[in-house]
Amino acid sequence: FIDYRVGGTTERPVQTIVTVDDKGTVRLSMSSSQVNMMTGEMSTTVSSLEIPTTIAGADIAALLLNTAGDRTIVATHDGAVYRFDTRDPAHAHLAETTRILPKGVTLTALAYLNGENSLIVGGSDRSLSIWAAIDRKSTGTTDGIVLTKIHDIANSGAPITDIAVSQRTRLFVAADEKGEVG
Repeated sequence: FIDYRVGGTTERPVQTIVTVDDKGTVRLSMSSSQVNMMTGEMSTTVSSLEIPTTIAGADIAALLLNTAGDRTIVATHDGAVYRFDTRDPAHAHLAETTRILPKGVTLTALAYLNGENSLIVGGSDRSLSIWAAIDRKSTGTTDGIVLTKIHDIANSGAPITDIAVSQRTRLFVAADEKGEVG
């Protein structure tokens, strides 16, 4: 699995990549560039680190990264989500573990909604829901933020397999395994 984001500014672009291999090793890599305004030369710094996790590679169904590179989501087939706090990449750690699907339901699709604060979740039971990262000052997470279900969307005719998100609004389109789009 791989997810890739581009952020920063024109003068200081940042590319962030998160990958996971078949053993479950999650690696966060960041490339940041800076333009010397006097010479016009660009210098680039690359860093890469492992995010500590015990998730087996075969269990992973999805991997998401936000543009800032400070939040990494690893989701398993059984609907468990592991949210990693990577604000300080050298000290990346598990911030929260939660279930986004009921037992017995398989994760079929996962995407960030525009703004990258909400997750769109599709399940094998034809469910589609939206979960938001809400700052509840919770002591049950390392950063006080809790993933909370905020919307259940009507079941589709078949399990959702793909989600495409608008880059400008909070709209998205979902496709199911029969090829129907809604």
